[in-house]
Amino acid sequence: MIAPLISLTSLLCACCALAFLIVIDLKERLLPNTYVLVFALCGLAFHAITNFHFVSPGGVAGGIVMGGGLLYAVRFFANRTYNQDTLGLGD
Repeated sequence: MIAPLISLTSLLCACCALAFLIVIDLKERLLPNTYVLVFALCGLAFHAITNFHFVSPGGVAGGIVMGGGLLYAVRFFANRTYNQDTLGLGD
């Protein structure tokens, strides 16, 4: 009975963190690592509490690797193209 309440709470916290990140990004054009970490931890907590019902642990790890790899690839090519830092690592 408590697991659904905790998973719902982590999901709501993730949505609040995402909304907060959107506002910060629109104003500052910078995502503070602290808030990005909170968002990531909420997602991990949600999947752990639901016993990875929606996505397997391998799927979570694969998503982290693929998402991070894609951002690093975009950053690499954009930095080469524009000769400056174009994408922060928190983005």
